[in-house]
This record gives sequence, structure tokens and C-alpha cells, in this order.
Amino acid sequence: MSSSRLPEELLAGSFTDLAARELGVTRKRQRQPDVVIPSRGIRIPFDGASGPIASLRAYTELDSTSVLTHHSGARIWACGLPAWMQEDWRIHVARERDASKPRRRNVVGHRMTFRAGEVVMHDGVRVTSPARTWLDLASL
Repeated sequence: MSSSRLPEELLAGSFTDLAARELGVTRKRQRQPDVVIPSRGIRIPFDGASGPIASLRAYTELDSTSVLTHHSGARIWACGLPAWMQEDWRIHVARERDASKPRRRNVVGHRMTFRAGEVVMHDGVRVTSPARTWLDLASL
């Protein structure tokens, strides 16, 4: 017996459990073999879009303050990374310094201070600007 197909809106890359439920997708359907659960509340369809933006989008949709930084920001901006950084696929997510540090599987959480213009939206993803991303990586 095959499971029902996911709605087209969810095939654009990663999505949150909440977004799926709002489209009428049950929790049972979200746990079928054609959906990967990389972290709590995040799903990625096997037959969906691929690439850094599609794969990382849900990490900034979990709340209104999470921002992709460091290695993850560099992947969004398609920056060249040294080999040792390319091998590290953990996801770097930050929140403002006065908020809690993101904690979840495969995520490196940061608490940072952002100035005006250092956090931007790029194709539906909150990410540090190219200049801020470069500065964050320079410390490594």
C-alpha cells in the first residue's frame, strides 16, 4: 500500500512539521520512508528540490529569530570553502545574544549580536549578509 503524495508546496525543499500540518499532512504521513527527519520539527522529502537553500530553509522557519551563519551562510551564498569546512555539514544557526542558543541535532548554535543590514532574506531564508558571513568565517 503506497502512501499519499506530499503537496507540491512541500516538495520545494525542507519544511517544518507545522507547515505540513497546516496543509493537512498528518504526522503519520510525515514519517513515511520518502521523508527524512534530520532534526526535531524539520522534514525533507526525498523527491523534493535539492541544494543548500532548499535543504536549509526550514531551519529559519522554525521561529522568527533564527539566522543561518558561518559554513551554512557560505553555502547559501555559494562561497568557496576550504576542504576542511566543506566536509563539515553541521548547520550553523544563530539567535540574538539575549535569546537562547539554538539546540538540536546536527546544529551548531550561536548567540550573536547583529547590526543593521547583517541579516538579510535570500530566497526565503534568513541568513547573514555575504560580508558578515565572511567575517564570521575569518575567525575560523
